[in-house]
Parts: sequence; C-alpha cells; structure tokens
Amino acid sequence: MTDVFPRRNLPGEAEQWGRAHDERVIALERENTILRQSLNALNRSTAATLSNLARQINAMPIVWVGASSRTGFGLNTVGWHTVAEVKVTVPPGKETASVVAVAGGAAADLTSGGLTTAEARIIIAGSIVSPRFSAAKDSGASVVNNVISASYGVGDMSTALVPEFTVQFQMTGLNPAAFPPAAGNYASLTVTATF
Repeated sequence: MTDVFPRRNLPGEAEQWGRAHDERVIALERENTILRQSLNALNRSTAATLSNLARQINAMPIVWVGASSRTGFGLNTVGWHTVAEVKVTVPPGKETASVVAVAGGAAADLTSGGLTTAEARIIIAGSIVSPRFSAAKDSGASVVNNVISASYGVGDMSTALVPEFTVQFQMTGLNPAAFPPAAGNYASLTVTATF
C-alpha cells in the first residue's frame, strides 16, 4: 500500500525532513501490518496446539478404584444376597470402561455340618453377570465355613449414557436354613475401573 501525503506547507529547507518523516510513517505502518499478521498466525497456531493437547488429555485413561466390605450378614432366605457393593462414578466425557472386580467372602454353615454349600457371583452395571463361584470348605470343630474367592472383568463396556454404575458381590446358600447371620461372616469387594 502506498500512502500519498498532501503537499506540506513547509519551508524549502524542511522539505527533506518532511519526506523522511513520511517514509518513516510508511515503514512503521508496513511493520505494524507484518506484526499483526504474525500475531494472527501465532494465535491460530496456539489455538490448534491447545485443541490437540485437549484431545490428548481427554484420551488419557483414568483409573478409578473403590472397595466395600461387610460382616455379620446371613444367607438365610432363598435367593441372591448383595453382601458388598461399590458405586463407580463415570468421569465426564468418558464413554467406555474396563472393569475388574475382585471379591472374597465366607459364610458359616451353622446347622448342616457341611452338607450344604454357598455360591457367589459378581454383577457389573446390573446386567453383566459372572459365572457362579462355588465355596471351598474350611471345616472347624463345630462350624463349617464356606469360603469364596471370585474375580470377574469386562472390557469396553459402554458408559456413554450413565453417570454411574454399581458392581455387586452376591452370595447365596443352597440350604438357607444353614446360613443364619453370624459375626464371622464377611465379604469384601474391590473394583478397578479404567476409563
């Protein structure tokens, strides 16, 4: 862009100074335009870098761990009993999870002398059900403990529509009359979720 300044009303000796002044103003305008273009390009580059960085941060896995335990319960009614439960909160923006649950428990057979047994299962998000885990017998003098260890996991579970889900450790007694509430009955559940 060429600026054309009007003729100055300067004395003859100042005419050269006026031209030098005009050239300096034109040079400053040109440098300002170049700097403005460089700043705009830098802003676009910074915005693109920040956007890429945000995508990378959101793609980083988040590991969540929770645990629950309980004692003194009984398995003295027919059906499955939730003996430990963990609620998992889904981080914002995360649409899938890999979940691993590890559980253990024991229920005392106080009446059958070891003729019956207990079983357990793990339920993830209300619908993903593990196979059944059978108890091992830990015989004492008058009480037979039914000891269960269980672990179950699921990968790439969709969490896009839920803010949280529950993982349950459930037990059942095959003969409910043999498993009344007892102080030594225990259950523990540890859940690791990677989003």
